Amino acid sequence: RKIKVFLSALSIYRNILDKPVMRSFLELVDSLYNKGKTDLCEYIDLYSSFVASLMKDTPSMSFTEYIIKEIIFDSNIYSNTAEYCRNGEIDSTLKNNVCTELKLLQFISGINSRDIKDCILDSLPLSGFEADVINSLPEWNTGIINTGMQCGYPVEAKKLMEVFAKAADWAESLIPLADFYYRNGTGIFARYNAFIWDYSNGQGFLRGVEHPDPVRLSDLIAYENERSQVIENTVQFLGGFPANNILLYGDRGTGKSSTVKAVVNEYHNKGLRIVEVPKNRLMDFPKIVNLLRKSRLKFIVFVDDLAFEDNEENY
Repeated sequence: RKIKVFLSALSIYRNILDKPVMRSFLELVDSLYNKGKTDLCEYIDLYSSFVASLMKDTPSMSFTEYIIKEIIFDSNIYSNTAEYCRNGEIDSTLKNNVCTELKLLQFISGINSRDIKDCILDSLPLSGFEADVINSLPEWNTGIINTGMQCGYPVEAKKLMEVFAKAADWAESLIPLADFYYRNGTGIFARYNAFIWDYSNGQGFLRGVEHPDPVRLSDLIAYENERSQVIENTVQFLGGFPANNILLYGDRGTGKSSTVKAVVNEYHNKGLRIVEVPKNRLMDFPKIVNLLRKSRLKFIVFVDDLAFEDNEENY
């Protein structure tokens, strides 16, 4: 009952309840809350569905890590405010509400598989065989698992996850959380450094790149003068000073795309992100700009192969 009450009390972080893992967890909790209305096979199915969903989302199978990750990458009134305001400038009522919900989520994150199994065992009169089946169901972890920390999270996010993991009270992580949003943005912009403008069901959307090209400026040779102009222009852009659109041209394999990607890898910790747009979707540029202008981060909109045939008029 306590779990259900705590989950129901979430307002700022209510988006988390709509995620597949949490939906599975809620269904499992609801079944335990409604004792007498669920049979053994249904309990087992709901339990296994939650474990499978957690396993797919978080390879470490740590429920704690999953919830910390969802807190960090959630987009809500607090994260959106913190992106534009230092912690000291944020309304105290909002901060107090966030602290309360962080405590609730910390409690939820500590729920382990033994707790749930014991609830199931207490809910039904079971034979020895049936009890053995319940006890042998797969388990999940709680706490931060080091191997899970390496699964594609940005460096800044990993550091913040460690702050949460070491905190006896997650409310103590409020200032580092606000600082993270101020430096890295919120939602998918905090989660990824690179994006592709993709399409699904006739709708364009930003798809985060899980494993972007890791090329760095130090990996590139020759064309120092041309590359220095790209770097100088990018630094101007990041500083809020006048900057130019850039057309890089030359033979295939001379490092045009690599230069752009290396610049993003060099300055992503300064708030730089990249969105690659296929040439045939350039008509969506206004839509893309409207999405990006909501963030205080800086974006390079990158068209990788801007080549046209002589008779082509779409450009």
